[in-house]
Amino acid sequence: MHASKPKRRAVTVALYQLATSPAFYLAIVGIVLLNFAAMWETLWLEIPADTGFIDFAYVMSYVVNLSYFVYLYVFLASVPYVTSFCGDQNCQYIKPMVVRCGVRRYCVSKILGCALSAYLVIMVGLLLTSGLVLLRYPMFNGYSYDLLTPPFNELAHGPVPMLYFIFQYSCLGMNAALWAVVGLTVSAWLPNRFVALASPLFFYYILTDLLSKWLPAWISPFSLGKGADVLGLPAWPTFLYITGVFIVLIILVGLVFTHLVKRRVRNELV
Repeated sequence: MHASKPKRRAVTVALYQLATSPAFYLAIVGIVLLNFAAMWETLWLEIPADTGFIDFAYVMSYVVNLSYFVYLYVFLASVPYVTSFCGDQNCQYIKPMVVRCGVRRYCVSKILGCALSAYLVIMVGLLLTSGLVLLRYPMFNGYSYDLLTPPFNELAHGPVPMLYFIFQYSCLGMNAALWAVVGLTVSAWLPNRFVALASPLFFYYILTDLLSKWLPAWISPFSLGKGADVLGLPAWPTFLYITGVFIVLIILVGLVFTHLVKRRVRNELV
């Protein structure tokens, strides 16, 4: 019983660091401001709200489909936690943590904190944006159903149409979580804060943008992060599949992170 407390404490500490981090809340605000910057001139100034043409679905579909915005999402989502290992290593906080809870539990807490942080930054930021946009526009006015893409578009006609957007936001969040964990893993190899912050964007560009055309859609992080119709199945099976793929990818990257941390703790990594 007492042996399990240090193990639980590692995860608790990681979640506490996330909840009390000013960078976490600033990143969420950054997502909201970024979204409004994207929609302001193009939508709110060019198409007045009282024309009856524009609605919430039109606005948010425009925002989440801006491909270059994913880069900014990945960066902002990585900011709160991706450098946490650098801090532990450079301040030698890692030593007492490893002594108390073990390397594996320490690594699990770091991976969980990093992935959850990135995911929540995207989800909370987009949900806050959605709430503010809904103050100005109705959800649907009949013009924008054609903008909604499969497989989640069927949810827009169901009892909870907001599920369409929640699923889209969640895919973006899981994509950001994957690349944040990649940045965390790079920091275990080279514990430099600048490298840790830059690596999610670098690897996202190399492994997603440049290699996505060589990967089938059903395994491409680019397609999965967009919530694309990669299986030709209904919304729920597709969403569960996308979630499962991202979890597996995060676990695989996390195994590399754990291996690097173990080597560093054993002073095998210079």
